[in-house]
Amino acid sequence: MSQTAIQQIANDPMIRAEQIFHLGLMCRMESWPDLLAEAFRDLPEVWREVGLKEGDLNDPEDLEEIACALYGRYRLGFLICFATPVPQKAIYGGTFSYSWGVYQHEWVYADTLEEACKKRLDRSKAFVEEERERLKKERQIP
Repeated sequence: MSQTAIQQIANDPMIRAEQIFHLGLMCRMESWPDLLAEAFRDLPEVWREVGLKEGDLNDPEDLEEIACALYGRYRLGFLICFATPVPQKAIYGGTFSYSWGVYQHEWVYADTLEEACKKRLDRSKAFVEEERERLKKERQIP
C-alpha cells in the first residue's frame, strides 16, 4: 500500500479502525491473541465475514480447528473492526451532523489492508446515503 493511499484513508472522517488483525500472522494453532479469540467466540458477524459457518467445524470453540479452517480456505489476510459515525440530524444544504459519540461497528475481511479500507469506505458511503434518504423521508433534509 502506498503512503499516499494510507494518508487518504487516514484522513477520511467517516471511518476509524478499532481493531486490526492479520489472520495469517495471528491465528497460530496453539496461541491466539485474546481479543481475536474473543471475536471468533462471541461475534457471528466475524464468522460470516471470513466465510465460515459453525456447521463447518466439529467444535466452533476450538481455536486450533478455526485456524485450520482459515488456513484451508486461504483466509490469511486482514480482519478489521471499523467504526462509522451515525448521522444524527439534518443541517442546511442537505448535509447532516454526526458525532463519534454515536457510531456503528462493522467487521471487514480482505487480503490486504488497502482492500479492507476500500471495502469499508464503500460500505460507509452506502450507509450514509441510506441514512440521508431516511432523513429526507422524515423531512429533516430539504
